[in-house]
Amino acid sequence: MAVLTTLPEVLAFSIFLLLAWTAVDVYVIKYGPIAAARSLTKVHNWFYAAVSLVMLVQILNNDDTQDSFTIRYIFHLSKFYESLDILLVCASGSQISGPLAFHHFTTPYLTYLRYARHHGGWRPFAALNNLHHLLVYTFFARGKEASVLLRSVLPCTGILQLIVSVWVDVMYGLDKYYDEGGSEPWWPNLGALALVGGYFVLFFQGFGFRVGQKMVLFGGVLGVFVILRALIERGQSIAA
Repeated sequence: MAVLTTLPEVLAFSIFLLLAWTAVDVYVIKYGPIAAARSLTKVHNWFYAAVSLVMLVQILNNDDTQDSFTIRYIFHLSKFYESLDILLVCASGSQISGPLAFHHFTTPYLTYLRYARHHGGWRPFAALNNLHHLLVYTFFARGKEASVLLRSVLPCTGILQLIVSVWVDVMYGLDKYYDEGGSEPWWPNLGALALVGGYFVLFFQGFGFRVGQKMVLFGGVLGVFVILRALIERGQSIAA
């Protein structure tokens, strides 16, 4: 089985990210920003913009007659790499906003639900998400040289991907729910809707986290894990 495709593995990564974030945060508070952080952030931004472009092209070139696991799995893994944002931003001396923290801690669960495993209708959101990240990371890599046009486009691509994700999961989820003899569970679509709903709520909000608040965030992640585990067990009992 491919790594990072089970809930315990995703949860273990969340714990690792929380510990690494806390360690970097404590270091910066005590000694100040890490000198190389901003340079590393720029390299990271350009690299991930290029990765997003490659994934976008591959997704658009993939159709339903082809085995899509490889590109879906790479898309899933990219969400773990994306979490490096938290460590780099923190290492540079900046505070982590609420939307950024929620986004990076939960997107691996979203891709676990809808792309690593139950992947019906996976392409529209995956394509739009990579387009959005191509523009986002290009914008941050360019820094002050980023164009006004690029800045103005980002909110549009951001909200568009969320709307498309909700629409796809509602359609596929309802089809599965009313298909009594079907073998595909509907709960992954419900879980994805809950997460994307959270992204909608936080889309226009921002606030900082420190050590105590990280524990609250971790409790939320653990709650997601428990709920998803219960849904899995319920789905398995129904199937049996």
